[in-house]
Amino acid sequence: MIRRRRMMISRRTMMRRLRILRRTKIRRKGRRTRIMRRVRRTKKTRRKWRMSIRRRTMISRRRKMTIIRRKRTGIRRRTMIIRWRRTSIRRRTMIISTKMGTMINRRSRGRRRRRRRRSIGGGR
Repeated sequence: MIRRRRMMISRRTMMRRLRILRRTKIRRKGRRTRIMRRVRRTKKTRRKWRMSIRRRTMISRRRKMTIIRRKRTGIRRRTMIIRWRRTSIRRRTMIISTKMGTMINRRSRGRRRRRRRRSIGGGR
């Protein structure tokens, strides 16, 4: 709900604003509110749109270097840096979020695989 600034805005204008906001899609990210206007989805915009959704789960591509925490039995956890271009797709799905030490489960192109628990960072 938009707060009325110092009660200056009349109720009618406030309701109008709310309606406009409701019409556009709002995505909240932290404190920033991003308003996504409805775009005619041509092939290009559709691709952009899909990327913007995918970016939420992905560690930003801009950084290209991501930190992977790898558990090895016996050896204390070490964080290793892996360069995107060189990592195999299988490796890429095994990225572990550094904060929690839990797996980020990436869906491979929409269809979900049954995931087996297997040692991380071991041999092939």
